[in-house]
Amino acid sequence: MSKKEELLWLADEFSKHAPGPFLRVWVWHKNTNVTGLWERIEERPGRSRFFGIEFPARWLGVWEGEAPPTDDLLVDATCCVAAKDPEEIMEELFARAASIASNDNYSTASFWIYELLMAAFKENASPFITFSKGPSIVKGNVSYGLRETLSCFSDASTRFPKWFVDQHKAIPRPWLLYAEHKSPFLASAFLCRQLAQEEIQAPASSGPAAPEKAEKPSQSDTWGRVVQFFTGLAEEKLFRIVEAIEAAKTADAALQRLEELQVDLRPFTAEKIGWLIGRHKTAIVKTEWWKETRGQK
Repeated sequence: MSKKEELLWLADEFSKHAPGPFLRVWVWHKNTNVTGLWERIEERPGRSRFFGIEFPARWLGVWEGEAPPTDDLLVDATCCVAAKDPEEIMEELFARAASIASNDNYSTASFWIYELLMAAFKENASPFITFSKGPSIVKGNVSYGLRETLSCFSDASTRFPKWFVDQHKAIPRPWLLYAEHKSPFLASAFLCRQLAQEEIQAPASSGPAAPEKAEKPSQSDTWGRVVQFFTGLAEEKLFRIVEAIEAAKTADAALQRLEELQVDLRPFTAEKIGWLIGRHKTAIVKTEWWKETRGQK
């Protein structure tokens, strides 16, 4: 299989076993005061793993002076990830993802965990990848939102009252970060599909340019339409709907897959259904699904 095919296969495997183990994550710098951390880590059952990572200095409160550095400045940090069952399948799938994503340079679950965490920590992270709780700065028994705290050191600080800014600027640096992820397999599936899409879009190293094809809607576009179309659905169901639409090569395949997910589209017009899956309404009325549901066969 090509790397793209392996990534898509792995995305399906992650989805089959979703949502995956509940993850608790801590990240800290060597100069961070971590008093009481071990009690927090051990307060719930599950295996804990520790590994060193390169992490943006500003996310850990590592800087001198008033202004934090840019995200480009990395520092050595320690990460602890505590996971509840299912441990075995997580080790297997994460190790396979690490091997594929790194072109066989790494084959440990920790490498994929690092990739997943870095994607989840980003401010513009997809709703499928971002943490279910955090990232937060932990100070004793009090938590402060990382984004809000960093905003207090920027021009955006004018959005907050002075007492709020002063309180957050007074947090001892470097600080301890904490986050939770309740759906790491769903996030991993989405990340695998993103990497597969990058493989598709990567330019060929040589040879004539490939003929242009009509662009398929991006996953962010699909996510936006799905959220508008299905209000009130759980995040996991929304994810599976987006995944089905993105994976389908034809309108009929998308509609058949949505029916398997028990998504009832029969009350809607061809125009609305076409908007949902990113196809023209004429493509919808030509599908076998449309003919069967409208009694035209």
